[in-house]
Amino acid sequence: MRNLSIIALVVLALTACSEASKVKNDAEKAMVQLFKEMAKVPESVRVEEIELKYSNDSLCIFNANFTAKNGFGNEVTTKYEYIYLVSNGRAYEVYEKVGHDNVFVSLEDFDREKKGKIYEELSYDDAIRYLASAKMIVSGRVVGDKERNEVNIPLTLNTGLWQKCQFTNSFNEKTDDSFIILTEKGTFSNSATTASDLTALLFVTDEHITLRLIEYNSSVVKDDDTYLLVAKDSNNNVHYFKLQNNYSGNMVFDRYTGGGEFAFRTLLEKEGVVICAMEEINRYGAPSKYYFKLHLDGYNEAIKRLYIGVEYHRVDAGDTFTRIAMKYNITTKQLQILNPNVDPRKMQIGQMIRVK
Repeated sequence: MRNLSIIALVVLALTACSEASKVKNDAEKAMVQLFKEMAKVPESVRVEEIELKYSNDSLCIFNANFTAKNGFGNEVTTKYEYIYLVSNGRAYEVYEKVGHDNVFVSLEDFDREKKGKIYEELSYDDAIRYLASAKMIVSGRVVGDKERNEVNIPLTLNTGLWQKCQFTNSFNEKTDDSFIILTEKGTFSNSATTASDLTALLFVTDEHITLRLIEYNSSVVKDDDTYLLVAKDSNNNVHYFKLQNNYSGNMVFDRYTGGGEFAFRTLLEKEGVVICAMEEINRYGAPSKYYFKLHLDGYNEAIKRLYIGVEYHRVDAGDTFTRIAMKYNITTKQLQILNPNVDPRKMQIGQMIRVK
């Protein structure tokens, strides 16, 4: 009986190894095909220094040098992280330049990297798959799908695509204050380009919401001071917001247009997919236009991760700082210290006030 059990375990191990080997081979072929598809001159493509960073029976991560001739006939080499993921019988792929928000982290560095992250509770293997799946949903595709149809892969956590990060101080040391962030891909167009790569970053804290757009995944948008955001939610309701850019690229919501930040936070709480279109308002000539989707599912669970050990009060009609302080048995001075950016005279119904 014992011998039979050992034989069964050996067979299972061999089957897993065989499946992992097949996935690795399929992944390498798909990677080369994708790089040829990307190239201006496909026959000039060389894929070299292929390094397998992570592999199991459903996930492969490679680093590889991709060399090809550009439109001027010059050879250009770029190092990419390529991810191949099998889920529910379908194979998916995504790639990113090495050094740009990559998925792979070594087992040796994992314990340090996961501190304060939304996936901190996951094991190493589960975290790598979660990060790979999240990246695939944002910017991946079914292998070979040139139409890039929507990718739908189940995620391990109920926080969706949201990530949690900690603020750092002047010495680049992590503090106790955190924020959640949503990273999305999209396109932008202006008088010089059409449908070029865009990254949209949505930062959310208990007090503020900030949006940052990055053209070509490297250049922060900060040309104009005012932008119009048109957002269509999952129920096809259209919402209008105005955002102010402080020329650092951090866009904040104008409180007098469309309900401002409070109305947008209500949109976050409804979750679902929100389709966004933005354009410059005060630009002379043809304005730049930006298009992206926000996958908001998991927001309500993710935002709770900021409130561990912290307590908030949602402002009701008639609330004042004094009334809130009395309710939670603290002084108004303590309440002000907990909410340094809140003007007691300008509180809005629904606004979150920290009380602990």
